[in-house]
Amino acid sequence: MSAGILNTCGRFAVPAATPVLLNLSLIAAAFWLVPVLDNAAIALSVGVVIAGLAQLLLQVPFLRKEGHLPRPRLGKKDEGVGKVFKLMLPAIFGVSVAQINVLVNTLLASFLVTGSVSWLYYSDRVMEFPLGVFGIALATVILPSLSKLHARDDGASFPAGAKFNVCDAERYQVNQCVAIFGVTSSSTVYHMVLKVTDVDASA
Repeated sequence: MSAGILNTCGRFAVPAATPVLLNLSLIAAAFWLVPVLDNAAIALSVGVVIAGLAQLLLQVPFLRKEGHLPRPRLGKKDEGVGKVFKLMLPAIFGVSVAQINVLVNTLLASFLVTGSVSWLYYSDRVMEFPLGVFGIALATVILPSLSKLHARDDGASFPAGAKFNVCDAERYQVNQCVAIFGVTSSSTVYHMVLKVTDVDASA
């Protein structure tokens, strides 16, 4: 929520930098908590909790500076909160479908030859790489501007902005697909040639 507020205010650097705290916290937990605690999973879980608190505290000064520091209140129901939850349902459904797909694919790959789960994992990482580097970044920057245009009921600027942003995103995605195809194709050819030379050498 804090990251969403800052993105709406046009501050993208702080929310983008907060995930670094998660990585640093996990590294610190792996080095200092895992040798102390009996269960490594508990140690890493503590690291995740510490990272979450650190991420929130890092954004608090910037939220206060923007005048949008949330103050939790109990008791009364807000119509806006209910509307947000209703709008979240399609997104929750989409994310859950992707996670279920990964779970089912991993389960099926576990019945195949040794290494199938790793192949599936690495291919999924390759697929997610352009989405994580460019897709999410574009969506994060585009959404606040489009939301403001829609809130102002600007019938001329909103379609033009949406069309421009979609075309821009498609251009980036096409370039990334070509680059990934080139890298994976060259890697496949290299391994095929390597196997052939290994067979010839052993013969």
